[in-house]
Amino acid sequence: MATVINYQLSMFGKFSISPTPETISTLMPKINERTKQVFLPNLISSQQIEIPSNRVTAISNLGFVTQDQKYNISILNERIDVTYNKPSDVDVSMDDFYELAIEAFTALFDNSNAVSNRLALNIQEVCEMESFDKMKSKGKELLKAAAFYEGKPLAEWSMRTNSQENIQLNEADELVNYITEVTSAQDMTGQKAAVLFHIDINTVPKNANIRFDVSALKQFVQTVTPVAQRIANDVERLISGD
Repeated sequence: MATVINYQLSMFGKFSISPTPETISTLMPKINERTKQVFLPNLISSQQIEIPSNRVTAISNLGFVTQDQKYNISILNERIDVTYNKPSDVDVSMDDFYELAIEAFTALFDNSNAVSNRLALNIQEVCEMESFDKMKSKGKELLKAAAFYEGKPLAEWSMRTNSQENIQLNEADELVNYITEVTSAQDMTGQKAAVLFHIDINTVPKNANIRFDVSALKQFVQTVTPVAQRIANDVERLISGD
């Protein structure tokens, strides 16, 4: 049985939401009201290397995080992510998370029109395996490898697939990547074997026009979450051998 460990919804573009007290005091009540969560401000620090002057500049971006660290909002210069990270004892459904994420984006862009040139939805799940031998043999079943590997156990393995198709957003065709990565894994102690799978559904990057608002984001989620669920179910059956 697979366990979801991460959901994410992202919008890409050029954003200028400064981490000022005024911005925080304006956005935080809107986000909390729409999501029905208690988000607190969180500064995200990063570094930018300026090549001509060989200088490193510190950059601070605005973020929000719930007290239990379950939900995060990261407002970076070129993307905004709303993320769910599974705590030890709480499960959130796919539909519930993406509904919350849309509400968070709605609060951020309450008075904006087109704000983004790319959209992306990510899901990460883990399937615990009965043993390391089972994990290694699963790679043999799923992959075609060079003749050298015949008869040899696979210490680790991974596979990546992508298919593209058009969907309708804002009454226009948008080409979308459906990417799935399946990878062998083990826990931090090295005692348990698992298989991770990551589903990344995104509009292709070649169109750089700023054209997506929150209504397009909502259409995107409604269109691709059924596909994401189907892929997740198929991968789980593939891993379990059913």
